[in-house]
Amino acid sequence: MANILVIDDEQFLLDLISATLTAAGHRVTALDNPVAAYDFIVTENQEIDLLLTDVSLTPFNGFELVRRLNLVGFDQPVLFTTGYSVLSAVIAQSVANRAVLEKPFTAQQLRAAVLNVLKIGQAKPEAQVKTAPPAGM
Repeated sequence: MANILVIDDEQFLLDLISATLTAAGHRVTALDNPVAAYDFIVTENQEIDLLLTDVSLTPFNGFELVRRLNLVGFDQPVLFTTGYSVLSAVIAQSVANRAVLEKPFTAQQLRAAVLNVLKIGQAKPEAQVKTAPPAGM
């Protein structure tokens, strides 16, 4: 299964999400703040298949975390969670190939969203490789 990094500053949700995904066979690292998540990926050079982050975090939010990670080449799938139902449609439109899961969600909804985002990530088009013309051309 997948290596998933989960970030949420609510310990209860962090534990619940981690337990649900671990029971589904994923390898989960759970962190309670975006600074630790950034360090985990960049400084410790940890490979992950999916970043699952709450939108509302401190000292900076989930969008800022992804923006900072993108600046250093991070391009893995992201699943945002939010408790702001009014904003979830706007968030979904603004994050393009990223996904949004609205709180509260069930274990089944969480597992389905994770699998869906991982499938989308696997379907990313491969980078086109430019080849040099044969010698003598």
